[in-house]
Amino acid sequence: MVTMILDWLAAEFNIAQSSIQLTALAGDASARRYYRCVLSNTRKYIVMQAARPLPNEFFNFINLARQMQSCGIQVPEIYKINQQLGCLLLSDFGDDLYLTVLQNNLLANEQLYSADQLYSAAFAALSAIQKIDPQQLPVMNANYIADRLMVFKTWFLQQHLQLEIDADIERVLADTQDLMLEVYADQPQVFVHLDYHSRNLLVLPNDNHKLPGVGVIDFQDAMLGPITYDLVSLLQDAYITWPRAQVERWVADYQQRAYAQGLLPRLDLPKFLRLFDLVGVHRHLKNLGVFARLYHRDGKAQYLPHMPTLIQYILAACQRYPRLAPLEKLVTSGEFIVQKFYRGIV
Repeated sequence: MVTMILDWLAAEFNIAQSSIQLTALAGDASARRYYRCVLSNTRKYIVMQAARPLPNEFFNFINLARQMQSCGIQVPEIYKINQQLGCLLLSDFGDDLYLTVLQNNLLANEQLYSADQLYSAAFAALSAIQKIDPQQLPVMNANYIADRLMVFKTWFLQQHLQLEIDADIERVLADTQDLMLEVYADQPQVFVHLDYHSRNLLVLPNDNHKLPGVGVIDFQDAMLGPITYDLVSLLQDAYITWPRAQVERWVADYQQRAYAQGLLPRLDLPKFLRLFDLVGVHRHLKNLGVFARLYHRDGKAQYLPHMPTLIQYILAACQRYPRLAPLEKLVTSGEFIVQKFYRGIV
């Protein structure tokens, strides 16, 4: 396939293959592949190669990139499209992932941007995303909520922990599903990126030296859903964690911004934090299932070390909200976590 990509690029730019450097980049949780392309040692691009046959997400990416770009959001420019190869030639945002920059900041005495500045810039980009017309997007409805809990049940509970699903567990999952239906419906519905976290945001140059530019990638699965969903992705990130007091301060900062821009009605902070935390529980349960599926079905073990972070987010929410007491009992039972999870499943 690499040879075919080189043939395509050489023909598109009318240059010899020897003038093209193609370097494989680390992939993500999908079946896509990525390459950094350097032409004649000067011009840099990214080649994104989709699975075959072409999934809907290939065309979603193209359509959503154009829509988001028209709204002023910094997403990769699409220069070339090759449907036969399932390839897109994109602008290169570089290697400064939010995750990398934030981790380096924690180790460095000097930093170009503080965590506050980075998250403030991410909130600004998120507000712009949430203002996009969400027509034609799939909806985070009852089927979505039930399906994601099924992923948790099938892949994490049954496949990963090898639990037998009894009536008590089914009852806990049904109660959790009912709660999530209430929580999802009890907030504005907006354009949701779906994975708006530190591995899908990049720090870009910006004329405003107080805030970085924010490059947004991996948006092809966007949906119409609750306004807190992407905020959870960002602030209850599987890959980097922050003290609760810091998270609450950032949630309050975002809430004030969203209210000022007409995205949110006036809510007291405790109610907004409750919506944030409970949507987070659903997302983290889903991701436990997804990470388990990536390991057992796809042979990708690199996500397993992040499971305990998700469990801690879930437990923290259970301890804050009495409605989650049955879920807390489930996830703190010796059989569920202590015996099976922390003693070698991961």
